[in-house]
Amino acid sequence: MDIVELLNQVNANVVMTIFAVTYVIVGTLKVTPYFNKNQYLPIVALFVGMICGAIWGGYSPSTGLLVGVADGILAGGFASAGGHELISSISELIGRGK
Repeated sequence: MDIVELLNQVNANVVMTIFAVTYVIVGTLKVTPYFNKNQYLPIVALFVGMICGAIWGGYSPSTGLLVGVADGILAGGFASAGGHELISSISELIGRGK
């Protein structure tokens, strides 16, 4: 399997589900005293995404373990890089409208 076939198998719904789970887990870890340093949260988000993707790929017959891990890396990277900023910006815009 080459990289093009792997990217063709990536399912957007799976990535968004893994993103939501990763975002909630990392957000919960962020308030604990062990992970309150922001410098480690992107790495934690990637590993949480990889684990969630591996679990999803292991239980889903349509996606394999490798595709699940790739989905998890994609979702974890999105959660760590831009997801929090996007959600913060949207909630700020909604708050200004009141």
